[in-house]
Amino acid sequence: MPRRSRDREDRLGQLLTQVERRFQNSPLEAIGRMLTGTLTEIRESALSNPTPDEAVTRIADYTSVFLRLLPSTFGERFTFDFNILSALVADCTQLSELPQSNYVPRPSSGWGHQIVRMPAAAGRSTPFFDLIHVPGEDNLSDVNLLEYPFACHELGHELLKKQGDGFRIAFSKSLDEVANGLQRQTLALQGSAKEIAAETIAGIRRFWTPTDDHFNWAHEIAVDIVALWTCGPAYIAALHDVMERPETNPYQLDQDHPPYELRAKALIEAAIPLGWSYYTGEYHNLLDAWTKSHWARGRANLYAACADTRLVTSSVEAALDACRSLLLPCCTPTILDSIRAKLSDQELPDLGLELITAAWLHRNGGTEEAYLEWEGNAIRGHLDIIKALDH
Repeated sequence: MPRRSRDREDRLGQLLTQVERRFQNSPLEAIGRMLTGTLTEIRESALSNPTPDEAVTRIADYTSVFLRLLPSTFGERFTFDFNILSALVADCTQLSELPQSNYVPRPSSGWGHQIVRMPAAAGRSTPFFDLIHVPGEDNLSDVNLLEYPFACHELGHELLKKQGDGFRIAFSKSLDEVANGLQRQTLALQGSAKEIAAETIAGIRRFWTPTDDHFNWAHEIAVDIVALWTCGPAYIAALHDVMERPETNPYQLDQDHPPYELRAKALIEAAIPLGWSYYTGEYHNLLDAWTKSHWARGRANLYAACADTRLVTSSVEAALDACRSLLLPCCTPTILDSIRAKLSDQELPDLGLELITAAWLHRNGGTEEAYLEWEGNAIRGHLDIIKALDH
């Protein structure tokens, strides 16, 4: 066998061994089997040497990256997260009959959503799954149910994709109206003023235009609304906990997330038709405090144009329409009352939206010490149920 073919075989063989050891008898065994089949096929092809070196190297390199993306431990935290994500997906798709995607939790520095494609041989389809980044390590003590409304925010990205172009079409019409209106106002400008105006309009479109990867302000506000629709006041509280941190710059211009000021205004606006305005009082206080903070003095000139309230309103309205179109379960005062009754009777809330909402209700109505005891018992109770069902 030529040395080059042997080297390729050795690397693929090492990856095969790594995959088998890592995923055998694990919750991700199905992913491991698919990956093993792909690597075996490519390895056998490399042995007969019709496969170009660069193709094998590319697959091997991507497989190494792919393995680094996946969780490497499968403790109780992984078990809990994997099952609550599955429950949330079931809750959100129970009325719409939307196809359910595969969601894999991964310990990370914060919440996030990432579509990961499986390695595949040339000409083969590339299956993919959704990676949900969860804050902390694979330790059960790192679970904070008060933050789990953000899981619905992350799931919202995939739910909007299942809706198709509905949100994009609805919002893009409003974006064009705003941007074209500004464009008409620049017709009489000349020189540097015209250049600055053109750059401003380009910035508005860059930040707000809906894109397939959802790295834009419109989609991020939309998934905030999805989380508000499904979790109600629990999401209002979770986002407020983030926004009130001293290090939070409410006017930061980033491509992937809109400024917190806009997110706060969007939730305030969406809370009105959903009946949750009472719970947005702290948002109004934050907005007022931010205008008097040192952050306000550092606002970029581009900010005022990009923070056009018409775009915030349009994104909220399009997102609410998307929630209705997707038949997402809507959190209501009646649902809160039924969960309160369960807590009063010391019943274990169902895994999924009910548990997330129950956590907020319990913390909102008692001491931190009592809440932490309840949270620990609730998580342990569901883990016991999961383990019993697995045997």
